[in-house]
Amino acid sequence: MNHLRPFVVVSAGILLTACADVPSSAPIDPPPTFQPDIPVVEANEANALSAFVRFTAPTADSARAVVTRSDSKDVTYTFARTSQEGRFVLLGLQPSTAYNIVVEAWKGDEHQVSPQHTFVTAPLPPPLKDAYLELLSGDRPKHGYIMVPMVTDQTSYLVAFDSTGRLAWYRDFGHVPLVEAKQQANGNFTVFLGATRGWDRVPGEFQEVSRSGTLVRTWKAPDGYYTDSHEIQIRVEDGQTVAYFFGYDFKSADGLPGYNAGDEIAGHQLFRVTAAGEWKIIHNAWDNFSLDEMLEPPQPSGDFDHPNSVGFDTDGNFIISYRVLGTVVKVDRQTGKVIWHLGGRKNDFTFINDPEGGFSAQHDAQILANGNLLVFDNGWRHDPQYSRGLEYRLDETAKTATLVWSYSGDPKTFTAYTGSVQRTMDGNTFIGFSNLNEIAEVSSSGKLLGQYRPMISNAQSSGFYRAVVVRNLFRYQSP
Repeated sequence: MNHLRPFVVVSAGILLTACADVPSSAPIDPPPTFQPDIPVVEANEANALSAFVRFTAPTADSARAVVTRSDSKDVTYTFARTSQEGRFVLLGLQPSTAYNIVVEAWKGDEHQVSPQHTFVTAPLPPPLKDAYLELLSGDRPKHGYIMVPMVTDQTSYLVAFDSTGRLAWYRDFGHVPLVEAKQQANGNFTVFLGATRGWDRVPGEFQEVSRSGTLVRTWKAPDGYYTDSHEIQIRVEDGQTVAYFFGYDFKSADGLPGYNAGDEIAGHQLFRVTAAGEWKIIHNAWDNFSLDEMLEPPQPSGDFDHPNSVGFDTDGNFIISYRVLGTVVKVDRQTGKVIWHLGGRKNDFTFINDPEGGFSAQHDAQILANGNLLVFDNGWRHDPQYSRGLEYRLDETAKTATLVWSYSGDPKTFTAYTGSVQRTMDGNTFIGFSNLNEIAEVSSSGKLLGQYRPMISNAQSSGFYRAVVVRNLFRYQSP
């Protein structure tokens, strides 16, 4: 049997791929023909802009589905993962629209086509029927999708808008707060479901779903800890799937200014959890920081550290942003100890070329491929207060952090809580001014290229924790 690697060709905004979980087995007595049967099309209950296509093509070498809108000539092709049967996931369809679908099969140079099947997509759920990405100024993004959570009175959705601003993908997560969301390196999407702010004694978990919206697995802190909502990173290490995310527990806040006798305050741990449920603490804030390192307003806070991002340096060690401590730290992945502090009361660096002398109450710190640090500066301690996207060149030997790029908007605005930054392959940066419900795309020279706002309807915008660019809905591809 000739197995083909899957690959996707996209046209006219429709996306398709082959599911990897569908088995392929050659018949014992191959029939004399390899003509595919009529494709069976099933609605995707998780997404009206999606559907499943099943087919068989006995003894064929390869096969593909051809999808055409009944009212146009737009066509999208997808190649089956297996040679004789397959199950495609169609994504990016239009709601309440008829599509004609056939399966083409090849055996050597011979080619046959199945009978046609017509399928009509369902309408969007009422809360999303008017959702779009509003263009506030400039041009729309040139490629990829912008993914944000959208929370309504009825339910919470993870959505993706295409470069035209049209809703292209969504998944309903029910009537529960939805916080951190992104595409992971395995191509799946993760969201945090729960009402915690990083110190609340409430349950919560990360859910990992496939591109079709199917739940793959859940991730949460082990017994005795609460799961933090701010970040999760899923990787494959030594052949097994693992996730890094924060949990927290509580200790006495007695003696701290602004707290009452008997009050408790939360502190965080960085967990490494395997898909099988095995876990260990990689880094514990209680062991590496003291309560007198609390720095950022407003105080008092429910936690003394408040981590909001974890990433990886080019040498494999961790980069963690602690908002309340006002610091970004590098953590040894073997010992869990802090290697250096950038910002905060124990700052190890000299800031160069930065008029503010550093960031304040920051979010979303990450090391770029060039070794520089990209971070969202909320700017609580700036006078006047304003928020920026920043890039620093770090010299870990000389302990200098040189500001090489920044964007604060004109006029400058203040995002009090949350915020995000993301560098794309073309050198542009997407900045999420979350509390303002605005997303800016900025060039490497600091020029504003486009400004967008996620809208549930013409009258209601949608807030978000982070806005992320997704290049490919099927697999992770650097944006």
